Amino acid sequence: MYNDTAFNNSNGFDQNTGEKSFTIDKIFRHLIAAGQVFIGNKIELSLAYNYLLHKELVIANTANGFTGLSFGLGALFKKIQIRYARSHYQNNTAYNQLGLNLFFYN
Repeated sequence: MYNDTAFNNSNGFDQNTGEKSFTIDKIFRHLIAAGQVFIGNKIELSLAYNYLLHKELVIANTANGFTGLSFGLGALFKKIQIRYARSHYQNNTAYNQLGLNLFFYN
């Protein structure tokens, strides 16, 4: 087996065995921090951070500030709900999502 020290260092593998060493990093890769705030009865704000997504999509030697971060805004009314969300995958790539819920009953 070829021992690529640069790859092993950047991915947390032990230099001698090539096996991944246990760190707190492995625990945080399984957690997503998220929060939601309601402003009155009609507006909601959401924010989330995915550590695993950040670690897997980060590009070395570049600015990756928002990678793994998601946020959203929602307007909730009696007959309609409108939501917008944005997820950052890399510094120049983001995913936008628009949701529209219509209620046709009384």
